[in-house]
Amino acid sequence: KEESDSRREKGVLFGSGLVGGEGLLGVGIAGAAFYYKKSPQGLGSDWASDLAESIGASQGLASAAPSVFALAVFAFLIWTFARCSKSRE
Repeated sequence: KEESDSRREKGVLFGSGLVGGEGLLGVGIAGAAFYYKKSPQGLGSDWASDLAESIGASQGLASAAPSVFALAVFAFLIWTFARCSKSRE
């Protein structure tokens, strides 16, 4: 019972941290969007291709990169959660 309560409290704390982190990241993204919309150079209407051109990447890579990155981060999180939950059993 005591161990179950401890795990539940840690889970709630971890979940709260994820929600708080998401909020901070949202504020950061909103700030960046506001800055680039107000800056004289701006990012243009197609910022992904502008970024790809500036680093010398192809158009196909620029359109697939965000999806591949998001998938990699999601897979890493799943792996981390699985590893943490198995190590405490």
